Amino acid sequence: IDSMIAEGEAAKARVGLNNAKQSLAVYILQIAQQLALADTSFSIPVQNFLSDKPILNVSATDSINNNPTLIWYQSQYESANTKLLLAKHAWHPRLNFYESSFARGSGADINGNNNYSLSGISFSKYNYAIGAMLTFPIFQAFPNQTQIKIQQSNLMKQKSLVDEQELKIKSEQKTAVVRIQTSLKNYDETKIRYRAATASFNQMKVRYTSGLVALPELFQIQYELNVAEAENSIAILSVWKAYLYYVQASGNINLFLNQIGR
Repeated sequence: IDSMIAEGEAAKARVGLNNAKQSLAVYILQIAQQLALADTSFSIPVQNFLSDKPILNVSATDSINNNPTLIWYQSQYESANTKLLLAKHAWHPRLNFYESSFARGSGADINGNNNYSLSGISFSKYNYAIGAMLTFPIFQAFPNQTQIKIQQSNLMKQKSLVDEQELKIKSEQKTAVVRIQTSLKNYDETKIRYRAATASFNQMKVRYTSGLVALPELFQIQYELNVAEAENSIAILSVWKAYLYYVQASGNINLFLNQIGR
């Protein structure tokens, strides 16, 4: 009976292992797609992530000025503001300066005689003009006012989009901080459960060796230990996942890179 139970549990464990390998392969393909990599032979080290609880300094009031989405919307607002300034100055008076000069050669003399030699090639007569011109596009005043109103409306629209994105990113940052705090608390609880399950398994193994309990009871405790270990790993990964949400809102990937490099 114990042998059949052991065989069944081993088959169940192999199915779980195969499913885990499948999930890992899918995740690697997704990472390769995000990084535009054709080669998927790379591995993902997880030892640094699962070693211990990280020390994360996060706050819901940290700056989000480096967020690329927010920067893009701000650039659209600045572009709309520039177009408005151009529209306001389109019908203003314009002062233009100009100058012109002209020179020519001539074989004709003042007394009426003509010199048919090559002396007519050199410059001998000069003309020039220098002036300024002030223009005022009077008839563009009314159409320009319409253009100004259009640009003002566009500027208000872009400002609303910037405020909306800023509020959204701030909310994401606050949500990430709450997730980090909750995940850290859950990790502490799963760590306690893992330690308790380890102690229970060691005690049950001694009892099984002494012949006090049957093999199914040992399998049950071992299963509980495996579940506790998996939940502890999932809890610490949840911390890192929540921290990635925080880094995404902050727009500074170096926060994450510096943290995993410790």
